[in-house]
Amino acid sequence: PWGPYITEPINTLSPNGVIFIDKGNVTMRGTVHGQVTVATSKKGGNGMGNVYIDSDIVYKDDPRTNPNSEDMLGIVCEDKIEVTFDNSRGDINIHATMFAQHDGLNIESYSSYTKINNMNILGGLIAKDTKPTASYSGGKPTKGYRFIHKFDDRFLKTVPPYFPTTGGLEIVSWLE
Repeated sequence: PWGPYITEPINTLSPNGVIFIDKGNVTMRGTVHGQVTVATSKKGGNGMGNVYIDSDIVYKDDPRTNPNSEDMLGIVCEDKIEVTFDNSRGDINIHATMFAQHDGLNIESYSSYTKINNMNILGGLIAKDTKPTASYSGGKPTKGYRFIHKFDDRFLKTVPPYFPTTGGLEIVSWLE
């Protein structure tokens, strides 16, 4: 029933840069070339409004090596963002700014991993709740994922299409 994965330009899927899944979930992986926001809504459906990440999501043009990169991903969900369990995966790289309205970023079955891995996030995370990503022993992570976060400075000036913002900040005074 399912065919092989295909690559489609973002603008053919969504001319305005937004992919919206109403009353559903989405599983994500791959390489982002362009600017897109992926959003899910539960609209009263239990178990809906989630984003699942099962492998790396990276920018084609990494802004750490090319500050002029225009690749940008926003992930917005009404419920949770979850890294799915895969004990053989190892480290995972997520290039995105993520927004989980009613939950947080979860690591599925984090205590079932047989070793500690790195979850490298380039972007940001806005979430209602903070979730554990690893099991600890003696104050050190032993199973699951270390949370390693590098903020993407480009988000200070711009965001992916229709990504939620505060509408801008205004400096009313400055003291040095």
